[in-house]
Amino acid sequence: MKCEWAELSDILDIPKEQIEAFSTTLRTLTPEPVAHHHNESLPLVADIIVEIDENRRISVSLSENYLPDLTIDADLYLQAKSDAKAKEYIEAQYNHAQCLIRAIQFRGETLLRIARAIVTRQHRFFSDGSNHMTPLTRRALGEKLALHPSTIGRAIAGKNLELNGAIYPLSFFLGTGLKKGISGEISAYVVQQTIRQMIEQETPDSPLSDDTIVKKLRADGVDIARRTVAKYRGCMNIPSSYVRRKIAAAQQAPHRSPGHRNHLN
Repeated sequence: MKCEWAELSDILDIPKEQIEAFSTTLRTLTPEPVAHHHNESLPLVADIIVEIDENRRISVSLSENYLPDLTIDADLYLQAKSDAKAKEYIEAQYNHAQCLIRAIQFRGETLLRIARAIVTRQHRFFSDGSNHMTPLTRRALGEKLALHPSTIGRAIAGKNLELNGAIYPLSFFLGTGLKKGISGEISAYVVQQTIRQMIEQETPDSPLSDDTIVKKLRADGVDIARRTVAKYRGCMNIPSSYVRRKIAAAQQAPHRSPGHRNHLN
């Protein structure tokens, strides 16, 4: 792009040197001035609230923080509409505002439908604990709600659910499963937690290898490959059995002070 500073200087009645200085300053600025503020530094806010009463009945609702209180100032609208010259413009903007409010309300209704379907499918997670997570894919949920999987993905992106003060991303409740038994299925999350428990209970100087974990899981009917165990272990930031053995050996080694030296008699 050719910079016509002289022409711009005449139009704005500003010295050419000052315009060039402005241009230099602008080129040092970022188009995303708050990009360095990471989202994780912001407190999580729940969009969906799940409550369980004393009779173990589960209720699901939108958080008060989710939907803004959008209204149209009726008095201002009628006053502006009375101006014949502005009437057509005001009517158009009024219709746009109504469409926006309806769209936001519909979005909230869609999110609530999805959340209720998730809680219905994962009811044992909410009532009995995380070991009862059930496999649930976006496709399966979409078929139940007559929504496209991509619509599910967009609706739950960045949305959180609160249960007893704990915050969960809605995406946490969606995931594939592994075959268990002849016709059963088990959530990948439950398998990961099972692997974690196995490793937490292992003997430090004799850690479980991935092959051993595979054998234990298969003995319980879970159809899983060694590479899947390694993948799940990596997702949980659990090192390999070789590294765990080295860590255990280092922790059990006798402590020696920096000034300690071996002396031969």
